[in-house]
Amino acid sequence: MGKISIEESGMKFREYDERDVFHIETSQQYIETLRDRGVKICEFLLSTGNKIVFVEAKTNFPNHLNVKDYECFIGEVVQKMSNSLSLYGNILLGRYSDDGVPENLSVKAFLKKQIIFLLLVKEAKEEWLINVRDDLNSRMNDIMRIWKIQRIMVLNEEMARQKKYIQ
Repeated sequence: MGKISIEESGMKFREYDERDVFHIETSQQYIETLRDRGVKICEFLLSTGNKIVFVEAKTNFPNHLNVKDYECFIGEVVQKMSNSLSLYGNILLGRYSDDGVPENLSVKAFLKKQIIFLLLVKEAKEEWLINVRDDLNSRMNDIMRIWKIQRIMVLNEEMARQKKYIQ
């Protein structure tokens, strides 16, 4: 099987087996029916071990003291994660074609895996990420309960490199 590497928000993700990556942002399910209708989704889904990781990447985020811009940022991330989960769930339910969904993200694989939301912010100090994670957890609490999502991870570039998400 081939390898795939995605570059997003100035970060190059490490190479993954193509059976483990669904590039939902470039998928025909999204492009042909949802993108032009203003639906926003995350970058890609990654199957790793016993997890399915929904990955959203950003270069930076507004200062939390700029309440309007910060709330807009948090709202956009929540919307992207929620929409991505909905689209993926609808693909698995057969409401959308499963074209392009690799075997390690199929219905059979999905049933055995935990779901994790991952936000990578390239230019962020580690101490800033705690508030972002807490705010996302608060805003996504219902979604996380319904889908039994264990956690949201918020990492900067250095942390993502240490966890081997990026090169």
